[in-house]
Amino acid sequence: MSTTDLHGSTAVVTGASRGFGRAVAIALHQAGAEVVAVARDGERLEALRAELGDRLTPVVADAADRSWPAPSWSGTDRARWSSTPARRR
Repeated sequence: MSTTDLHGSTAVVTGASRGFGRAVAIALHQAGAEVVAVARDGERLEALRAELGDRLTPVVADAADRSWPAPSWSGTDRARWSSTPARRR
């Protein structure tokens, strides 16, 4: 059970398709955050989206690639997330 309410906030999680990154994405989602899940494995990201629903946006990208995020975002995703307030903790 989450003790932090993250409704109205957005979290970007790299390495979200497996392991620790996946666990963090799930925990943030359960706490109410909109989650942008970034990883190289698109199939695993889509499985995570199917599990968690529409408050998770999968982005297939290599976070170590210096050209990211520009080529990875569709116009729809960029518009959606650029208007969402982010909160750093």
